[in-house]
Amino acid sequence: MSLYTIKSEDRTGYHYVHISGPESFDAAVLFWEELALLARQESLKRILIEDQVDGRLSTLEIHRLSEIVSRLFRGVRVAFVDPKDETYEDNKFGETVVRNRAGIVKLFSSVESAESWLLTP
Repeated sequence: MSLYTIKSEDRTGYHYVHISGPESFDAAVLFWEELALLARQESLKRILIEDQVDGRLSTLEIHRLSEIVSRLFRGVRVAFVDPKDETYEDNKFGETVVRNRAGIVKLFSSVESAESWLLTP
């Protein structure tokens, strides 16, 4: 079970996930593994994640986590929303790592812009 507080719901055209709580590498890995399992079980192809986690990972942890995400979410379109100025660039780096490994992920600062991208064919 994840160490984050997670709220999740199916929305028209995608699955929405809101995460909050204290940031840690272990919690992040567990979150992504659990979400990947749900995606496989439910055949999810589009996921929007709204990040309200407090704290930061190191650059090395972000790189390692991004490599894990790229393996777990092959063929799944993931919109990641980070509205926090202090971690946006960290997550932009993670987006680059995932995309360089053929992941379909994009970082946004708002749910509205993420939803628009996610639902565009």
